[in-house]
Amino acid sequence: MTAAAARLETPADLVAAARTVLDRPDALPGSAWARSTALLARQALEAAIAGFWEREVPEAVTGSFTTQLLCLRSYVPTEVATAAFEAWAALSTACHHHAYDLAPTATELHNWLDTVADVVDGLS
Repeated sequence: MTAAAARLETPADLVAAARTVLDRPDALPGSAWARSTALLARQALEAAIAGFWEREVPEAVTGSFTTQLLCLRSYVPTEVATAAFEAWAALSTACHHHAYDLAPTATELHNWLDTVADVVDGLS
C-alpha cells in the first residue's frame, strides 16, 4: 500500500480527500475534479455505512446497499438515515457521466460533503 492509499483508510479520510480535490479544480481536466470529488464522497458514505453495519448487525452487510440504506431508519435517527439516502442518491447521479448532464457545481459538492461528514459522524 502506498503512503497516499494508507491515508484513505477511514470515511473521514475519504471526506478529507474529497475536500482536497474539490478545493483544487485546476488539478484535473474539465469536470473530472467534480466527479472525482463526488466519487470520493460516495465512497466515504458507503464505507461509513458498511462500518456501521459491521459493528451493529454484521449480517446486514450481505444485503444490497439500497436495503442497507432503507434499514438505517430502524437503527439511527431519521434525520441521519434520510441524509444518508439523499446524499448517496445525489452522489451516485453525479458520479455517472452522461454527455447531456452538467457536472455538479462546487456549491452542490460542498453541501453534499457537509452532509456526508455529518452522516459519518452520526454513524460513528
